[in-house]
Amino acid sequence: MKYHTNHILFLTSLTLTALMMRAPLTSISPILEDISRALSLSSQSAGLLTTIPLLAFAFFSPLAALTASKIGIEKGIFLGLIAVALGIGLRGAGNTTLLFGGTVLIGLGIAFCNVLLPAFLKRRFPERAATYTSFYILVMGIGAAASAALVVPVTTLGGGNNWPLALMACLPIAVLTSLTWLSQLRHSTQTATNASYQTVWRSAAAWKLTAYMAMNSLINYVFVAWFAVIVQNMGYNAEDSGLYHGIALLSAMIPSLLLVPLLSQLKTPLYPCLAAVCLTLTGIALLLFNQEAALIAGVLMGMGISLGFIMGMSMLNWCSTDANHASALSGMVQAVSYLVAAIGPVVFGYLHDLSGDWHFSLTILMACCVVWGGCTVLVSRQKIIAESVPSAQQESHSSS
Repeated sequence: MKYHTNHILFLTSLTLTALMMRAPLTSISPILEDISRALSLSSQSAGLLTTIPLLAFAFFSPLAALTASKIGIEKGIFLGLIAVALGIGLRGAGNTTLLFGGTVLIGLGIAFCNVLLPAFLKRRFPERAATYTSFYILVMGIGAAASAALVVPVTTLGGGNNWPLALMACLPIAVLTSLTWLSQLRHSTQTATNASYQTVWRSAAAWKLTAYMAMNSLINYVFVAWFAVIVQNMGYNAEDSGLYHGIALLSAMIPSLLLVPLLSQLKTPLYPCLAAVCLTLTGIALLLFNQEAALIAGVLMGMGISLGFIMGMSMLNWCSTDANHASALSGMVQAVSYLVAAIGPVVFGYLHDLSGDWHFSLTILMACCVVWGGCTVLVSRQKIIAESVPSAQQESHSSS
């Protein structure tokens, strides 16, 4: 009975946390113009609101792993959730400074959750970590889609421009998430200190996984930033391009739905990873050579990128020996991959401006897919990223 209750608390905490790991980010793009007009932001300043979280993921991911080594994985995630809640509250204050400060806090908090959740699952449920990873990625997608869909109706409530209210709409859920996570703090897990963290940065195998995730992240954020614009430039109207983009993002949930019951039975990540690359590459090729297939291209890219991300997050657990290594490896992988992701859309847009059309940019994106495929083959051959650290540095459990 006690186990049953504890497991329900765990699933509730995991579900609510996953909802908060993307929803605060996707709620800002649909009302970015409203915010810009209200606060007189330049287009560059407004663009920073979508770039800051990626940079925060890159810079704060290593800090998350180091924090877990001092206070424990569960407390690190709790601090991240508190930061997300505070950031949402500040962002909705209607003030430019607090808007940007709150966005940084949200990025910091989500970075902690991104890095430490795989380690948390590796420690608590080593045999089912991959399945739970797929589950929380599915919930992340649901939260992101719901937030993006509901933010505009909330903004226009009463016929006004209620963008501060819209940005604070998920604050009650963020607070509830923090409160439910208190139930996990009694499982305080303190990871080893710098030994493991330094080991992964010197590991060639860890760099292979990092390269895999960096390519996946680059393609993903180029897709999110530019797909609707590319489709519109092909001659589709704004409504159709927006609809196609939304359908493509929703299609990203399909791999999660399929993989939740299957991941624990997978013997190797190679074939799902190669399928992800092939789906994405086919989508880009359709976008490049068959403009009438824009919707199919978006769906294939959405599915492929999502499948690749799920497998990458699962490999964080498969390729680590314990929660300690999962935390250190996750911090390294996500720091580098999100830094690449932040640069990708800017370079992609620059290549478009340089060539005058999307053909050159999309060709380069196809080349990135080929590199991603090469990384897939290399990392799939790697079973364990690093050896366990000495026993004195293994996980210490203040309570279990």
